[in-house]
Amino acid sequence: MPENIGEMFYFGDILWHGQGTRLESPVNMEEAIAAGGLGWEVDTVGLMTAESPSSPARTRVAIVRKDRAKGHPERVVGVRHGLNRRWLRIIRKRINHYMG
Repeated sequence: MPENIGEMFYFGDILWHGQGTRLESPVNMEEAIAAGGLGWEVDTVGLMTAESPSSPARTRVAIVRKDRAKGHPERVVGVRHGLNRRWLRIIRKRINHYMG
């Protein structure tokens, strides 16, 4: 598991895996972001199937790090399903219609 962590920090006792940067005292949010190597920004990118010809996955987007080049194996940090947002908009519209 530790090899999948990336950068991290801790305060207090050394962690069981022995990895990470030890901090001498608790830190605020900005210091934690810097110590944990989390000072990067993300963006969303539409997904396509890996077939030829490809098809768009319209209800999903990849969450990617802006500081990593396209094709970098650690660029994608997650996937977001957009269907829930679409249904929420539809439900809100209908509620607003009926509630006046």
